[in-house]
Amino acid sequence: ASPNPVSAATVAGGGGIGAVFVDGEKAERGQLNALVNALARVPAIVIARFRSASDPSLKPKLDEGLLGATLANASSLKETLRFLRKVYLPPLGRRSVGPSSVTRYLGAIKDFVGRNNVVFLGGVTIGDAAGVSKVESIVKARARGLRFLEVDSAGIARSLGVAEGALEHAAAVAKVENA
Repeated sequence: ASPNPVSAATVAGGGGIGAVFVDGEKAERGQLNALVNALARVPAIVIARFRSASDPSLKPKLDEGLLGATLANASSLKETLRFLRKVYLPPLGRRSVGPSSVTRYLGAIKDFVGRNNVVFLGGVTIGDAAGVSKVESIVKARARGLRFLEVDSAGIARSLGVAEGALEHAAAVAKVENA
């Protein structure tokens, strides 16, 4: 279920929250735009998680006003770079600017294109052993717009088959945090 935009704005505004992470793939058309608009006065940004750069809804959902996107369970530099090319505008990426039923920026395209890559946050979530083992390679994408790493601590523990806080888990999380 998607968060209620008004409730999310109330929570974000009350606690000094700077970002709200949502499952971008499950959001229906227009829901992300409603959430972005509800959080506009807080200010907090909406960052959506996607499982693949191949998701056909990626561009339309970015057009709803998202200021960040993260690739869930990134496991390679190649996959990360492909995702970043899809979320950033030229010259950093290959995302196009085109019509969308919820796009507000078409009247100010020059301004949007000029500032979007500066403010947009492209990231990856490391949430399994494959991502942990490749994190040193994945962070090389910083030169192509990787701006943050999100650590899915519970996911890492599950993929390692150990309890959260176990020595192996703590070492894996520290490896990601220190990358």
